[in-house]
Amino acid sequence: MLKYQVELLGLMDSVARNDAIEAINAIIDAASKVTDPEQAMKIFELTLEKLASGNNERLWFNTSSKLAKIYLEKGDTKNSEKTIQQLLTSCRNKDGTDDISKA
Repeated sequence: MLKYQVELLGLMDSVARNDAIEAINAIIDAASKVTDPEQAMKIFELTLEKLASGNNERLWFNTSSKLAKIYLEKGDTKNSEKTIQQLLTSCRNKDGTDDISKA
C-alpha cells in the first residue's frame, strides 16, 4: 500500500484536483484500518509531507484531522495533542489572530 501511495502522490499534480483528493482520501481511510500501525503512520507522514509542500491546505487539514483521531483512538495523547496544535496553528494568521476565512 505504501508503494502505491508514493506513486499516487507523485501523480497528484498531473490529475484533476477532485480526482486526487478522492484517491488520497480512499488510501488514507484504508490506511487507518490497516493492522500494521507502522505502515499506516508512514503513509500518513508521506501524504502530509507532500500536501504541506503543495497548495491543497484543505486536504492537508482533513488528513491531519484523521491522524489526530487515530492517535486519540490508540490513546496516544502526546502525538494527538501535537497534531491538534498543528491544526489550530493552521487556522491562525501570521500575527496569531484567528483566520476568519477558515471555518
